[in-house]
Amino acid sequence: MWFLFVGVGLLLLTISGLYVRRRLAQALAQLGVRERTIRIVRWVSAWLLWAYPLLLIVTIFGSIALGRSTIPRYDGRLASMLLGLPFILTVLVVLQSVPWLLAADLAHLVVRRRRGAGPLDVLVHAAEVAPVVG
Repeated sequence: MWFLFVGVGLLLLTISGLYVRRRLAQALAQLGVRERTIRIVRWVSAWLLWAYPLLLIVTIFGSIALGRSTIPRYDGRLASMLLGLPFILTVLVVLQSVPWLLAADLAHLVVRRRRGAGPLDVLVHAAEVAPVVG
């Protein structure tokens, strides 16, 4: 049963992570950052979000396939600092920024439909960039 919870959590993390990566790339492009730097930021954010869960899933299935009774543990000091801590901090940033990004997108849609692309569009766009950058 707990596999279901882990699967739902990873699915939610994947959807949220893809959305935040796209919005972060858009914000960086609006600020005039070079395309190469944007690609690097997208790659690093993907690595921080999905490397640790993917490593654990491969380890679990590899141990099952090899018939081992235990799996290798990644709970040492070095593994925690290199894998666990960056993953947890990245997940916290993603999950805390998603509601604000969705609210900014909703406000942008409402203002754009009511007034068209006018002077308030610039203010709403600045409000979209602020949660991602700041």
